[in-house]
Amino acid sequence: MTSDGSVLSDAGLLRLTCELGAQRELWRDHVHHDPTAPHDVRLHVQPELEIWLVCWLDGQTLPLRDPVACRGCIFIAEGSLTERIVEISQTWSVPRTYTRGANTAFCFDGDRIHSIGHANDGPALSIHAHTPSRAGSHRGIFGQGRSGRAPARAGDLVVI
Repeated sequence: MTSDGSVLSDAGLLRLTCELGAQRELWRDHVHHDPTAPHDVRLHVQPELEIWLVCWLDGQTLPLRDPVACRGCIFIAEGSLTERIVEISQTWSVPRTYTRGANTAFCFDGDRIHSIGHANDGPALSIHAHTPSRAGSHRGIFGQGRSGRAPARAGDLVVI
């Protein structure tokens, strides 16, 4: 959400994730790599915007999921991530895979069923921003319940 209360456009979400990813001093104290699952820290939450830092190690992935009525962008600050997309029709499904490296970003919308995973080339860090916020409706969506949910609470502004 912008300072005037309007919802961010796709270009605004992309710019936000890239700017936050480049400003490591705002989130580097929250970096922690857990060998059992991706470690995530919610950096910001309000009704129309939620921002996460996700820390990855080799082989870690998030389950395939449908973002339903949200859209978002992911900036890869370090390492590489792979996005697996499944397009489903009434009679077939077509999986597509994209691997992206450090200092790149991509966006997704509610029409895309996908999973994100580490590309197995050393630790990775990513900034995820999505709108509207899914706070309270997606427990375990990152880190499978092993996340660093603090410090953000509804309305907190931690990194912006």
